[in-house]
Amino acid sequence: DLPPGVSTIPAIQAGILAAVVGGVERVVAEYHAKYSSHCDLFITGGDGPILVANLKSPAISWPEMTLEGVRISGGG
Repeated sequence: DLPPGVSTIPAIQAGILAAVVGGVERVVAEYHAKYSSHCDLFITGGDGPILVANLKSPAISWPEMTLEGVRISGGG
């Protein structure tokens, strides 16, 4: 469970994190209900580790995924 904030900014941050976690969990649940195949869940971006730590679904934090895609598409 995510703790509530004790002042305005931490409360807003906790609410945003709870909303994002809930959204990701819902998409994962809908995918599993519709498809029988397994897929890996990659979380990207600088706050990825925070999100992964709060998810119930197994996920892999890959903060540099976008930059890796740019590198690959550039032929590097």
